[in-house]
Amino acid sequence: MGTMLQSDEIVITPFEHQVGGHKVVLQISKNLICKPREDSEVEFYRRLPDHLKECVPHFKGEIQVQYVENDSGFQLRTKLPINLQQDFKNESDMRMDNHCINANSKLCSCDVIPLDHSSNNSMKRASEANTKSTNDTNGCKTCHTSDWSNQCLKRTMQQYALWSTSCSQQFIVLENLLADFNNPCILDMKLGRKQRAFDCTEAKRQLLESRCANSTSASLGFRICGMQLFQKHTGEYISQNKYIGRALDDEGAQLNLKQYFHDGITERRKEMLNIVEKLQHIHTAMSEQTVFSFMSVSLLLIYDSSADGKIDARLIDFANAVITDESSIDERHKECNADLLFGLSSIISIIQGFLS
Repeated sequence: MGTMLQSDEIVITPFEHQVGGHKVVLQISKNLICKPREDSEVEFYRRLPDHLKECVPHFKGEIQVQYVENDSGFQLRTKLPINLQQDFKNESDMRMDNHCINANSKLCSCDVIPLDHSSNNSMKRASEANTKSTNDTNGCKTCHTSDWSNQCLKRTMQQYALWSTSCSQQFIVLENLLADFNNPCILDMKLGRKQRAFDCTEAKRQLLESRCANSTSASLGFRICGMQLFQKHTGEYISQNKYIGRALDDEGAQLNLKQYFHDGITERRKEMLNIVEKLQHIHTAMSEQTVFSFMSVSLLLIYDSSADGKIDARLIDFANAVITDESSIDERHKECNADLLFGLSSIISIIQGFLS
């Protein structure tokens, strides 16, 4: 028998709109999500200057996430501190579906959207990536929005061994950027011509270098790590995972970016304009900041397929943000922010090219 849910506990589940990343993102409520705690990321949010706060998700605090087994599988539960409970409008929003996860369930592999147009080389590499990510060699056009988050949950538990030594793990709580979007279209991109990480092994360093050198990271300053599009003509989501993004050449990545701004019926030019404006603001803010050196960082683009011009763009994932006033900064660290700005400029230039 499983443990009964206590009166002050809530059940949290994989975030259905997670399109990238390695570790799982969990949804607490409509307004809040959480992710595994990294000391460096917590320190980033605590030291964040005011002028950068609109460039990143708002940090809400920390919680303990409990792993609880029962007859049907397991649940992930948490007790929210009072300051987070106040973010909820009512009890029904706070207490989500009493969902139980089946640890042996098979994951859907419908996580690939075939490219409509690309260079021959890019199509060949994308086909190889498609084979890696799904057993259906023709790919799958539609997808349950929770597919990638379910895979990340299994990876978090198996590869990263979360909850293996303790039934309680620390998570950080962030605002859900998609809370007010009815049909969110999401693009997750890794910024920078190089990718670096804290205290990584030589093997990991070589892997990161190879991954960048053999993708659009080295040439364009970004690579696509995940995409979700709501298609108005079918009323369904289609999505693409990181393996396709790694396989794209420069032409394929630019066409993929253009595809992101098409809802199946029309090209979303107003969203392009608004996102360019937001990216220019982020570029200016990041150019002026001197607190952090970003060894690795991602960019999230969002627009609402059911609304006219409703967008957002934020930098995310700060586990590899170095506080410059407490670190010994060498030339390698000085390159990091220049790489980030190069990637942002590249994306802005490409979208402006679509508009012209």
